[in-house]
Amino acid sequence: MKNNVILLTAFIAFFAAPVLADGDDDEKYGLEALMEARRAGHVLPLITILSQIHPITGDNVVDVEFEQDDGRYKYGIYYLDDKGRRREVYMDVQSGDVLEDELDD
Repeated sequence: MKNNVILLTAFIAFFAAPVLADGDDDEKYGLEALMEARRAGHVLPLITILSQIHPITGDNVVDVEFEQDDGRYKYGIYYLDDKGRRREVYMDVQSGDVLEDELDD
């Protein structure tokens, strides 16, 4: 358990860097926008989201994106499934609900 906490802390620190837009229609936000939304109460803490999604992703999360799509904030969480395929699950950042879980193209 202690190793999981250390790993999760390192993961959060690593992915707290700004996220750059990659040409998708969705807007991607960096750390500043995420922290502002968090302070305003619009976003659940990432640690909460990762805990909720752990039954799906296991310990196989490889990337996290903070996005806004049609005025709705969401996390795009990339992970490797049990067959080694990269998948993306979208989570609503206010409710923690899973919006989509699909293979990453």
